[in-house]
Amino acid sequence: MKKTIYGACATVFMLSSLSSFAQNWRPSHPQSEVRLEREVRMLSRAVKRQVQDRADTLSKRELRQLKKTLQAAINILSSDLTPAPLPPAPRRTCDKAPKGMYQNNFNKIQNFAHLASGLNYRRPQAKKFAREWMTKYPCRVADKYIEDFKVIKEISYYRVASDFIRIPANQYALNNIDFYCSGVNLVAEFTRHYHSVFSGRRANRGDGRANRGDDRARVYAQTELEKMAFVCQNFTR
Repeated sequence: MKKTIYGACATVFMLSSLSSFAQNWRPSHPQSEVRLEREVRMLSRAVKRQVQDRADTLSKRELRQLKKTLQAAINILSSDLTPAPLPPAPRRTCDKAPKGMYQNNFNKIQNFAHLASGLNYRRPQAKKFAREWMTKYPCRVADKYIEDFKVIKEISYYRVASDFIRIPANQYALNNIDFYCSGVNLVAEFTRHYHSVFSGRRANRGDGRANRGDDRARVYAQTELEKMAFVCQNFTR
């Protein structure tokens, strides 16, 4: 009887040790990780032997405790033990930059907002836009922001007419620039999706059927493009 109780206690102890190892696991020195993994594997083999040899000698209470401990171990092993990645460091926005850097980028963004190729704002509105931009973005992305805006603005003219009226090109670009995946060739992808639905030759026929087909193709192309091109964090890296 003592031998049976000892075996049950040993089994539970080993399972508890296995559970403790998994719960307290943290990435540290590679050698420590290798050692811990080896010890966990040794414990698991010992547990398997003990369960096979002694399960039929345990009392009902001991079996319940053993089942509970085994289930806890399985739950730990089934979960993701990889530590969560550290949150990204807060971005330093351009309004916190040295005076010279701040002024250079403020002028750059203000000019962009004023020019017709940019936002085409009046001077006071362009100045207000630049001031707000400086509090949201780091100085290092100013050139990229301007380039990406022009790319998105260009593709906005490919949209179906009714949607273009509802969301003007500048606003469309402003809405999507923070989510733009810079590596995507917008014009090429739009064209590819468009032609997968509707032939450009038929779109130019000028009859009512062609125009309706053209609209359907544009809506499809715009939808597919947006699902792949505007799903990133453009200025967080």
